[in-house]
Amino acid sequence: MTLAGGAPALQFIMGDIAENLDGVRGQIAEAAKKSGRAIEEIELVAISKTHEAEKVRAAFDAGQQLFGESRVQEARAKIPLLPSAARWNISSVSRRQRATLALKSSFFVPKSRKR
Repeated sequence: MTLAGGAPALQFIMGDIAENLDGVRGQIAEAAKKSGRAIEEIELVAISKTHEAEKVRAAFDAGQQLFGESRVQEARAKIPLLPSAARWNISSVSRRQRATLALKSSFFVPKSRKR
């Protein structure tokens, strides 16, 4: 199954997370080279929203350390199940929710963006 533009549907490519991460990292490296940027300047944020903690753990075990979450309830459930070395970017939630979660967990709180 493919999405618009020929992109494969995610549920069909989640089989081997480590292999998928390697592929994405390769694409990032190619894009960095073409644009003249250093690969060290670029950091991949793996979106963990709607994925079980086991899949996030598989990504962590494959070397991914930064995860993006936009649902506070999901983040509260996942963060304690993963290694403390995992870093989190919580976005699209209220400042109050981010502050509450920050007090209970270790994650990066992005600056609010003006809309």
